[in-house]
Amino acid sequence: MGTKQAAGIVGAALIFLGVFVPCEDDGMFLLSYIVIWNVAGSVMLLTAAATLALMIRGEKMRLLWGIGAVVLLLTIGALIEQTMRRGDLVFTQWGWFLLFAGAATLLGVAGWNEYDLRAALLPPPRPKRYEEEAIEQTIQRMEAAMEAKDFSTLMTFVSDSFGSNRLGDKYTLLSRLEKCRSRGVLDTVKIDRSDAKMVITNDKVTVTPVMLAFGSRAVTLHFTGAKEDGVWKLLAAEAEG
Repeated sequence: MGTKQAAGIVGAALIFLGVFVPCEDDGMFLLSYIVIWNVAGSVMLLTAAATLALMIRGEKMRLLWGIGAVVLLLTIGALIEQTMRRGDLVFTQWGWFLLFAGAATLLGVAGWNEYDLRAALLPPPRPKRYEEEAIEQTIQRMEAAMEAKDFSTLMTFVSDSFGSNRLGDKYTLLSRLEKCRSRGVLDTVKIDRSDAKMVITNDKVTVTPVMLAFGSRAVTLHFTGAKEDGVWKLLAAEAEG
């Protein structure tokens, strides 16, 4: 038996006890819920029995939403009726606390079960090694596109939210690359990642430092990538040199 089932049985027990223990003092006797509200008390007992059956079978736990709501409404309704009848709020007998605790327990178990059901529908997280391989493949494709000066392909790996301290946004970057290509600056471009380290944090990755050499110039780049719709893309690039 799982923890959820055990918690549901506790909720059923609280409701069962709450129906029979005192919930009102009329000055002479301590009266229980089922003595004052016979029909509602019988419904309460049925909800406790139904909960017990569900927990033992360990199925259809979503029904606890309805069962917990019924218990809560019957408890609140009886308390309001008692208050109107007596003219004051009498909440001192511990039967009320048991009934409210039982309803809260059932609703809590229902919410817990709902969370587990939704979590089970989510795809399992991919292992870090898988993400590293996916990022490496993306970097290699970007390097190949850069060396081939195929900027239309290169831009498919750049996020629309791209920003850089010296390269500007995505469209400014494209314009700069096209100007460099037309001037022949990129004819001898070389990319060196031999000292670069990859660090993955949730859906972001940093790759730094990356050396970019063309002609007599060399620039050190610090890249930040992000996963967008399941695909790794270049989000930022800080340049030095």
